[in-house]
Amino acid sequence: MKFNGCLLFLFLGNWVNTGSLTRKLPEAHLQFTLPSEEWDKDNRQLVGDVILYTYKRKPITDSLNRGIVANISVLIEGVEPGLKSADYAKSRRDQVKYKIQRKLTDRKKDFILGSAAGFEGSYKDQAGNTHHILVLYSVLEKKGVQFICDATESIWPQISPEFRKTLRSLVKSPLKP
Repeated sequence: MKFNGCLLFLFLGNWVNTGSLTRKLPEAHLQFTLPSEEWDKDNRQLVGDVILYTYKRKPITDSLNRGIVANISVLIEGVEPGLKSADYAKSRRDQVKYKIQRKLTDRKKDFILGSAAGFEGSYKDQAGNTHHILVLYSVLEKKGVQFICDATESIWPQISPEFRKTLRSLVKSPLKP
């Protein structure tokens, strides 16, 4: 039997890349997988009492020949003990206004993370561009988490599958002893 080294290289290359796309959010005991190598890795900032992770995709050229950068942002903050995810979602939606187009649910396989509330929505930025967003709110380990996928309407058909794949990959990560 002839050994196909090229096939083995392709298999191992894909296996290694897949692992490198997994991102851990240790403060909230969560992890998720970026959809492709087109996304940059962790950019972690502390903004007051909020931990902010941002991930940006390489630009996608829209129909107006603009290079549009899609974003994933994760905000992690301390919350009151016993706060439910639905109440956390309502309090955060009241602070940042966007038009809700539909509720995301685990029953429809929009996400698999339990105890979360999610929405698909839109808003207009200061320049008048319409943005579409997917937002997931959750409370885990006394931390409130907002997982936000944001892109302009002009690239939404192309980027939406990447965002949805990422949301479905969001899971609790094992607690370290």
